[in-house]
Parts: sequence; C-alpha cells; structure tokens
Amino acid sequence: MSLNRYVMTTMFFIPLSVIAFYEATFDRQKHHWMNNWLRGDDEGDADYPQTRDPDVSEFEPSGMKISRVPFEELIKVFPNTEQSSEASIINEIQGLKEQLAKVLEKLG
Repeated sequence: MSLNRYVMTTMFFIPLSVIAFYEATFDRQKHHWMNNWLRGDDEGDADYPQTRDPDVSEFEPSGMKISRVPFEELIKVFPNTEQSSEASIINEIQGLKEQLAKVLEKLG
C-alpha cells in the first residue's frame, strides 16, 4: 500500500506542479476577473471622506444624507481600539481624579 502512495504522489505531483506554475505566471490575464472578485473594487475606499459620509443627493431627490450625524461625532462614541481596555479604564479613572480634585478645590 505504501508503494502505491509513493508512485501516485510522484506521478501527480510533477504535472500538477507544472500546471500550477504555468497558471501562476503565464496565464494571469485569463483569470483577471477572479482577482477583482476576491479583492473587491472598493479596497481602501474607507480612507476617503466621501466614503465615510457620502452625499446621496444623486440617489435621493430630497438631498438627504445617509446619516444626519457626521462621521467624526459617531466615532467619538466608539471605544478606543488603539489601546487596551485596561489602559482605557486607567485613563478614565485619571480623568475622574482630576474632576474630583477640581470639585474639592472649589469646595475648600
């Protein structure tokens, strides 16, 4: 049984490797649609302001926007993902300490 596997591996590995090498290097234009389909046409569009807060006046006759709240105000509500949750909690505690110190200063 093991001899059969070695023979089949050798027989199929070599031609399939040649076919894969050919399709990867010489046959790219034929499968160009697959690259576009897998990658997507809007890759990187999230970086542009018109994508973040688009004006849909061309689609809506009333000239409404998708959201009445600007994108910058929306993201203020989201948690900060650039730092860990522990660091966010420590920053909030520090802010509360500062507010408490101001209140105590005004009272005293």
